Amino acid sequence: MAHSALKSAVLVAALACAGQAAAADQLFRKADATPLTDTVIGQPFWVLQAQCAGLFGSMSNFQTLRGKPAEAERAKTMAVGFMNDALDRLQADRGIDRKAAMAIALPQLDAGRAHGREVLGSERTDTLSAWNAERSFCLDINDAYHRRH
Repeated sequence: MAHSALKSAVLVAALACAGQAAAADQLFRKADATPLTDTVIGQPFWVLQAQCAGLFGSMSNFQTLRGKPAEAERAKTMAVGFMNDALDRLQADRGIDRKAAMAIALPQLDAGRAHGREVLGSERTDTLSAWNAERSFCLDINDAYHRRH
């Protein structure tokens, strides 16, 4: 069930950013895909990375509110890593500075945050939760990106 919710969320996010890809953007390829990420083939890496940054940012807030600072810090570290990768990718792909990259990436970061709040609304983070499916999706994106770089 979480997997189908994940695919729906990814498709909505992919459609929302369809007009934002530039010709120079490095795209997520079929060779990069896993069963969790096959719906985002052809999407810019930076979009996926920025959305995952927002997702992990939501988890950091979630854990902070529950008095779990170590877990919050781990999620924050993941969020920052995803966002740095997104900004680096945008800068390399489009030849722009960090400020311009941030302006482009912020709507995707916000979309990831909103989606994170939605999936964490159930307050479930166990193996079968929507959060775990989203987390796994993002880790697959991260692995694919770092295999290429």
